[in-house]
Amino acid sequence: MISPYARHGRYVDSNLYTQVNVVRTIEQILGLPPMNQNDAAAAPIRSAFTDVPDLSTYTALVPDVLAAGPIQNPPLSSLTGLQRQWAMASEGFDVTHLDAVNPAMLNRDVWYANHYWTVPFPGDSAVLTPDQVRIRYPDLDLDG
Repeated sequence: MISPYARHGRYVDSNLYTQVNVVRTIEQILGLPPMNQNDAAAAPIRSAFTDVPDLSTYTALVPDVLAAGPIQNPPLSSLTGLQRQWAMASEGFDVTHLDAVNPAMLNRDVWYANHYWTVPFPGDSAVLTPDQVRIRYPDLDLDG
């Protein structure tokens, strides 16, 4: 967190915070009322801030992953089997606007990639090919 009001140094807060706590904190920073009873009851993350601003400069810590550069996908020619089929299918995904990709295709593509094309998507009995997913779950416009 970068702010003159953020605690500096080696500060650790071991409390459990959820997204609702973050929302409540943002509401208080912006002077907004709670949106609903959930964030009205949530405690803002007060311990992360001080009342006195610290205007000294800081040095950003760059994570090693970013320092190494962007992650590159392997060339399509080096892929085989299901991995190649899904890579070819995902090349055709229209990601230029929201909800353009069949959610059954996108969800399985992400799931399989994260499980090395060996673990079936929850509810499926096997790892499916893109063609099998297209047949079972046609691209329906569910939100009008």
